[in-house]
Amino acid sequence: MIRIKLPTHKHPLYPTPWVSRCNGCPRGGGYVKDGYRCYECDFSFHKECAEATLEIHHPSHPAHPLSLVWEWRGPKSWGTRDMYYYRCSLCSLNFEIRCSMLALEIDYPYHPQHPLKILTKEEHHFSDGKCLICGEELGLKVYHCSICKFTVDVGCVRDPPPLTILFPKAHEHQLNLTPRKISFDCDACGMAGDRSPYSCQQCYFMIHQSCIDLPEIINVNRHEHRLSRRLHLSPGNWECGFCHKNVDWSYGAYSCSICPNYVIHSQCAIQKNIWDKLELKGIPEESHLEPFKVSSIPTFNTSVLMWRGYRSFSCDDCSFGLHGRCAALPKTIQHWYDEHLIFLCYNKNKRGGEYWCDICEEQIDTMIWFYTCDSCCVTFHTECVLGDFSRFMPGRIVTYRKWRIKAMQTSPAPLIEAKHITERSLYLSKMAASPIASPIAVAMYPTLSVFTLAIGLVITAFFFIYEATSSRKNRSLGIELATAALASVFLGFGSLFLLLASGVYV
Repeated sequence: MIRIKLPTHKHPLYPTPWVSRCNGCPRGGGYVKDGYRCYECDFSFHKECAEATLEIHHPSHPAHPLSLVWEWRGPKSWGTRDMYYYRCSLCSLNFEIRCSMLALEIDYPYHPQHPLKILTKEEHHFSDGKCLICGEELGLKVYHCSICKFTVDVGCVRDPPPLTILFPKAHEHQLNLTPRKISFDCDACGMAGDRSPYSCQQCYFMIHQSCIDLPEIINVNRHEHRLSRRLHLSPGNWECGFCHKNVDWSYGAYSCSICPNYVIHSQCAIQKNIWDKLELKGIPEESHLEPFKVSSIPTFNTSVLMWRGYRSFSCDDCSFGLHGRCAALPKTIQHWYDEHLIFLCYNKNKRGGEYWCDICEEQIDTMIWFYTCDSCCVTFHTECVLGDFSRFMPGRIVTYRKWRIKAMQTSPAPLIEAKHITERSLYLSKMAASPIASPIAVAMYPTLSVFTLAIGLVITAFFFIYEATSSRKNRSLGIELATAALASVFLGFGSLFLLLASGVYV
């Protein structure tokens, strides 16, 4: 097997098809194709970070060469991360690896009139903050034409969308990219767009770039039958089966061939919480496959209930029921902790032994759905994979109701190795319940203790003012003020002491 060796890492690195978090640069944004991984340390690197040369000459700094530097910042510096970068020690200049590879000026095929020059984020205040091609928020570096006000992000320069699509799924004719700002309504989903659509000159057909590859046949967890994409519906009043809003019949949508009144918006149908990302065109239904082929298929009457304010599903013919949240769990999902797809599972698939969540290190009840990867033998709670705090980083502070919540780095549990500490995250309820036993804990900041202490100090000040100005014959009010001040100060310090003693820091 091909492997490489970095001068700053003691183990060899092996090729991997996907990289989620690079230990060589601060770039985020999800999975990136091609990279290298150390299976002993669980370190991953983007391909360009691992293959970076030790010294380069950059046109923006011709005076001196730039040397590759590795800086280890430790687990406490989550926000900045350990990373490779190029540095000129004489001038104290630093360059990220990816930025050092960017040309200062390029010829862009979608803007042949003038060359594009690279600018920093502070210099492109004249734009609307979005890439003209993909519509995403601009990053720290952009390419810009000051004459035409044409601005694109680095991603669309490195991997531009095709100028022409010959055989699109969404249309019978060739589609061409229109790389400029233009207001339009997408003929595939009916939603408005403001830049760079694909269009057909023969039919006046316009479509979002993201709608080009809409699947033709899918399953969604809101309906028992397959749904097929339609270029338009028959005239009438249609309601989306997911968001229950009006569906414009003149635009594309998904509909059911068995249930003639069921339709769903194109953008609603492809949401990750209701679609499993599988294209079913050419795949026969299970009822048409051996050994599932039967002469008559029973139809179960399902109902949707509101239980404690949440939507749930139940079967009228048996005792089977599902919360709406459980019914929406994707069958497979890509998670940052594992390079493979993890799939939904329960005790029918996992027999014998005990299972522990690799994120929160707590035991998994196999009678309840959980996620697993058979290739890596890892298991996860569903709430740890999909929960509100599944990517909660140490040091971040958020406001939750009347509390200020801070994710903190604490001592690891016995089952956790130190090298994995910064890759763990827990649900709020679990973090609050056992802040020390988990690698990431939540510090609760109740304002009550500080407020009480402040009140005590204010009352104490009034007491001294009263003593200095009042007659010695009338001492009752002064005694009451002194008692209230001492009680408030004691309560405030007591609350702070309890917070510190419980492992929660203010």
